[in-house]
Amino acid sequence: MSEEDLKALTASVARFTVPEALLTAEEVGVLCGGYSARYVMEKLSKVLGFPETVRLPLPNGKLGDPHWRCGEIREYLSTLGQKSRPGRRRNRVVSA
Repeated sequence: MSEEDLKALTASVARFTVPEALLTAEEVGVLCGGYSARYVMEKLSKVLGFPETVRLPLPNGKLGDPHWRCGEIREYLSTLGQKSRPGRRRNRVVSA
């Protein structure tokens, strides 16, 4: 691995640790477990509770591609396992 590759890798890893960093759909897919950018755009971004997109204005006045804040994505991912499971509670009968 060359020194340039190592610097690029270090910068990429550092980007995922800064909460205010804006991530692209590709980077969100990597952070969420290897999803494609298309899957992030079409499916994940529409899930209830998924963080809002940030669209920065382009020089021509239009809005750019969607981005997400790294801290919000990490918080969303950490709360996924803490939600209660759907369905009704079952009465457990303990036999003696």
